[in-house]
Amino acid sequence: TTGKKPCATQTISLNNGWNLISFNVKLANMLPSSIFNSVLLKLEMVKDNISFYSPDFVPELCSLTKIEGGRAYFVKMKYADTLTLKGEIMDEVLPTLNSGWNLIGCPYQTAKKFSSGLSGQIIEIIKNFNGFWIPTGGTLNSIDSFEPGKGYLIKK
Repeated sequence: TTGKKPCATQTISLNNGWNLISFNVKLANMLPSSIFNSVLLKLEMVKDNISFYSPDFVPELCSLTKIEGGRAYFVKMKYADTLTLKGEIMDEVLPTLNSGWNLIGCPYQTAKKFSSGLSGQIIEIIKNFNGFWIPTGGTLNSIDSFEPGKGYLIKK
């Protein structure tokens, strides 16, 4: 065996303006310019909680130098487009949550309920651009699952 993981294709719809997305496939080149190559002319900015990348800036000014699976990214588009990536399937493991707010992606290939995906971690709230989920929220919750391609703000 070569130890190579199976491959999959991930398609992410990007709206005009801000998007909160994540990746569940790993490409040979995880540079932002490579990941977003097919939409570079329409891309304004990619950010996480501490760094950014923009094709409008020289690379030396961009602090986001590598896209990681399991993390979420804010992506600002000048125009809507679709990002299609083919790569190795990532490990379906959520990153460790720190106290306070966490920017987390969906590492799963299919949707997974928050209650099972969090594997017993105590959290206060999960939010994204589509809604929110709180453990005791019941019918008030407007989202309930980690969905491939989407990103989440999780407060622990």
